[in-house]
Amino acid sequence: MYYPPILLISGQEILVVILVFLLVLLIFGAKRVPEVMRSFGRGVKEFKKGLRDVRQDLEEEQKEKEGESPQQFPEESKSAEEKKPPHGEES
Repeated sequence: MYYPPILLISGQEILVVILVFLLVLLIFGAKRVPEVMRSFGRGVKEFKKGLRDVRQDLEEEQKEKEGESPQQFPEESKSAEEKKPPHGEES
């Protein structure tokens, strides 16, 4: 069964939310509360945008690393037969 988020808040949590709202109202005043909340919302929006950008950059780097084939050095690409010493120098 689906419960709206507001119904999942217990009685004690509602009191905390109301207390915080009243403190903000007392500190900033009724006229500045909308402005403060708007600024807070913009800050959260910018923060989320920054997180999204960083996540995209990391995913792109990971895709680039996965797309690259492992580099093989000339010594590693030679077969075992080619690595054998000449006939007179066997150990």
